[in-house]
Amino acid sequence: MSGLSNLKKILVIGSAVLALIIIITALWTASPLEMAEEGEYTKLDPQKAQNIQWQAVTDEATGYLQDLLRMKTIRGNEHQVSLYIKKILEKEGIPVRIYQHPEDPSRSNLVAELEPSTPDPALKDEGIILTGHSDVVEVNEENWKHPAFSGALIDGKIWGRGAIDMKGHVVMGLMSMLLAKRLDIPLKRKLMLLVLADEESDGKYGVKYMVNEHRDVFEGYKYVFNEGGLGTSGVAVEGSKIFNIQWAEKGKIWAELSVEGDSSHGARPPAEYALLNMVQFLNEVQEMETDLTIVPEMETFLYQMGEAYSFPNSFFMKRNNNPLLRPLILPALKANRYLVAMTTNTRAFTGLHTNEEDGINVVADKAFAKIDIRLLPNTTPEKYLDKLQRIADKYKVKIKPVGEIVPNSSPMDSEFFKVMARVSVENVPGSVVTPLITPGNTDNTYLREIGLLCYGLTPVILNSEELGSTHSDNEYISQENLKLGTKIMFETVVGMN
Repeated sequence: MSGLSNLKKILVIGSAVLALIIIITALWTASPLEMAEEGEYTKLDPQKAQNIQWQAVTDEATGYLQDLLRMKTIRGNEHQVSLYIKKILEKEGIPVRIYQHPEDPSRSNLVAELEPSTPDPALKDEGIILTGHSDVVEVNEENWKHPAFSGALIDGKIWGRGAIDMKGHVVMGLMSMLLAKRLDIPLKRKLMLLVLADEESDGKYGVKYMVNEHRDVFEGYKYVFNEGGLGTSGVAVEGSKIFNIQWAEKGKIWAELSVEGDSSHGARPPAEYALLNMVQFLNEVQEMETDLTIVPEMETFLYQMGEAYSFPNSFFMKRNNNPLLRPLILPALKANRYLVAMTTNTRAFTGLHTNEEDGINVVADKAFAKIDIRLLPNTTPEKYLDKLQRIADKYKVKIKPVGEIVPNSSPMDSEFFKVMARVSVENVPGSVVTPLITPGNTDNTYLREIGLLCYGLTPVILNSEELGSTHSDNEYISQENLKLGTKIMFETVVGMN
């Protein structure tokens, strides 16, 4: 009987422990995203809201965007955009300055400012910048349904290179500035429209020029509403509407690799030679740091993704920081290359060749490669290059960095982020917001370097087709999205005043 009694005790204790584990597992969740609550931000005065005819606003915005799309600003000629926007703003009594690059006056940047009408001394250094770039990437005209620089309006869609990336975004900022002026919004802080050149290349004529040569332009400003994230419909999760707000960008190392050895006949290869050393080096680099790293902000991203999923995925995603459940989540993350890019230091080999490309039977004495590395916010190019160098020394490989960017981020708990997030979901019922780490870089990289808090969102809701058109064929934006983006951007400005 004592044995049976002991067994019962063990079962009772085991059941209690199991119940405790289940309770802890259910209660142990990652942190949800903080958004501004009712009363924590300003809503547009009902009388002023009534005066906004959104169809007329959309029609006006459509006309501006069509004109901008007809301007061929493929990595250049942005000055025509600056002059066009300047004319619109000055007609409304908004002062404008244009900064042309001294090496190429056709590359220019526009700055328009509204001073606070009801200034709050506590906010004198917390102005808001609405920014975007006016250059676009190349097109392959023969693949387009409608001419790439036509600005054609067909069935509620505005076609043209830059419709989404990012002349449409620029027009949303322009309309937000115009509405603030026309409606006499009581601004407590400064408001700037900043239209930059040269984002699609390296920013030499745009953000770098403004930051390095005209730093005074940014005095009195704190927050930046720029590109970097997008709203999507049914892309990540079927039936979902998700606003991905960029709060951080991964760092970057671009490097050229070289190694030398002895040349030889292909029939008598030495035990060690240049190309073999290079391949062995690349293999070892590829195998380093294969584990996923989920930084605290990424835990919040996954929690918010859980809001878009149904059970049981939602249960696991919201508990991604639970040590009991995380092993069950990691395989799903590893199967998605976008999530892998957000949780690892990625390494891509973008070139490999020798100085002997013709003779198949010749062992070359030199080998060359290129590598593109993207770094999470918890490391730096300097630290990562030290790791690479230790491997390179084993194989006599020389590393020549040709481009470096330090990972950069802005806090997710800032007032601006919270207001932007709340305004976005209020405009699209049933939508969720995620904090996004992007593997690529935008002008936010350089604006964050001077202390600005930058958040990236083109506030639209794109389906897979629309999303796939950026930097590709048949780029367009719907008039509904142009209206939505203008509304969210404008209401974010209002919410901060």
